[in-house]
Amino acid sequence: MRNGEAFAPCEKLELLSQIALVAIFHYPYGMATEDKERIWDAIRDFVHEIESLPGWTEWRRGKMDHVLSCDDPWWLKEGKVEIATEFMFPADIEKKHAVVMGFLRLADSVGALKECEFYFRRYPFKNLPVQRYRHLVNVCEMYFNRFYEIRERIKAVLNAINAVIAPQKLDVGKFIKTFDSVFDQEIRARHGVHHRERFDDVALNRLFLAEIMENKSERLEKSSLAEYRRVASEWVKRVRSRGKLMDEFLEVVAKAIVENCDLGSKAKVEGQVRASPNG
Repeated sequence: MRNGEAFAPCEKLELLSQIALVAIFHYPYGMATEDKERIWDAIRDFVHEIESLPGWTEWRRGKMDHVLSCDDPWWLKEGKVEIATEFMFPADIEKKHAVVMGFLRLADSVGALKECEFYFRRYPFKNLPVQRYRHLVNVCEMYFNRFYEIRERIKAVLNAINAVIAPQKLDVGKFIKTFDSVFDQEIRARHGVHHRERFDDVALNRLFLAEIMENKSERLEKSSLAEYRRVASEWVKRVRSRGKLMDEFLEVVAKAIVENCDLGSKAKVEGQVRASPNG
C-alpha cells in the first residue's frame, strides 16, 4: 500500500495464501485426526474445482503479478498493474467460497489465540522502555480480543453454511450463546478493555508494585522478576487450557461444513471477470 492509498485486499488470492499458511503453520492441529482429514479433503476438493474454472488460472496469475510488482516504478510507469477487475465465481461456487474462506479465517484465528502462549512466555524488551507489567497487560488484551474475533468468525462461517443449504438452517444464535457462556469471562474482559479501561487484576497490580520498588535493592529486583515469571506462567496455562476448549468449537464447525456443504461438486457455469466495486 503506497502513501495515500486505501486498502485493496484481494480476497480470491487470499484463498490460496490462507490455505498454504494454515496448512503449514497452524492448521486446526487440536482437532481429531479424522475430522481434520475430512475438512481438509473437502477444502482440497473445492480448490480442485475452482482450478478447473475457465479464466481462473489467468486471473490468479495476474493478481499475483500485481501483489509482487504493485510498487515497482517500471510496472507503474508502463501501466502493467491492473487492479480494476475481480473474478466472479458462479453463484453456487461463490457461496461455497464464502464457507471455505470463513473456515480458514476461523482456523487462523484459533491458531493466533494459541500463539498467545509464546507472547506470554517471552519478554523481548530488556533495556527498552517497556515494563514487564505493561508487556503482560498488552498480551492479555490481545488474548481477550481473540475470543471476540473467533466468535465473529464462527458466526460468519455458520451464516455462510446457511446460505449454501437454504431453505434449511443451522441455529446460529443458539451456538453463539453456547460460545458466549463458555468464554464469558474472556469476552467480558475484552468488552471492558474496548469500552472502559485497560485490563488489570490483582496479580498484575502486584507485579506493577513490585516493578516500582525493584530499583531499591537487588533483593527486590529478584523478587520482581520472580513475580513476573509466576504471573506469566499462570497465563500460559490459561491459554493452553482455553485453546483446547476452543478446538472443540472448531471441530463442531468443521463437522457442520462437511455434513452440510458438498464442496467437491463440479461447477457447470463458467466463471467471469468483472469490474471491482472500487475500480
